[in-house]
Amino acid sequence: MPTRPPAANGAGSGHATDCAARQLAAFPWPSPPAPSDSALIAPYLLFPDGSQGKTLLDVARKLEGAIAAAGYLGPRYLGAGCNGFAVMLDLEQIEPDGARKPGAAGFAPTTAEPGFTLAGYLKRLFYAPPGYYRQIVFVVSDVGIAATTPTPTPGELRAIAKDGSAALPPGFGAVPFSWKYQVVALVYEFQKGAADGDARQIPPNGRLRAPQHLKKAQLL
Repeated sequence: MPTRPPAANGAGSGHATDCAARQLAAFPWPSPPAPSDSALIAPYLLFPDGSQGKTLLDVARKLEGAIAAAGYLGPRYLGAGCNGFAVMLDLEQIEPDGARKPGAAGFAPTTAEPGFTLAGYLKRLFYAPPGYYRQIVFVVSDVGIAATTPTPTPGELRAIAKDGSAALPPGFGAVPFSWKYQVVALVYEFQKGAADGDARQIPPNGRLRAPQHLKKAQLL
């Protein structure tokens, strides 16, 4: 595997590559925007009977099942290095304990909605009611986090997600889910105040921990 893979979306020299992620837009990995908290997902939680013989496509399908069961609307796939991927979930409004707000209030508009525009999304979020908001990203990669970039705004995260794909390319079915791979959940939590545009990210370890978020999101 090359130490610096070609761009996940296939940009670059145009030469052929065996990177499974070549058809995906790139998630910034291994230097993602700093999350509020993160957690490793143990393989046995995905495959209780063992992960021997499983591929990254199998991992994606297990995640898809949990994501759909938890009620998320428009998860988006991006590449995370040459043979890794990220799944960005919808931005959601949550209760103080981490549970999603019921009904339509629980989600900001998704990239999958007809007529979605980033400007419209940001306008809605700018005038959104006060409270807590969350976006979760699952990253499956054989490369660990090297460093993080400054904490993002919700708009910056959505700008990353808008180029994501609705499904994982079939090439990931040829990539074994070996011991080298880790599944990491990055949790980005924001608090919006009463003023328009008054949103800030909750700092690392500042409120709920990542496992609490995942349980309240019904993903674990």
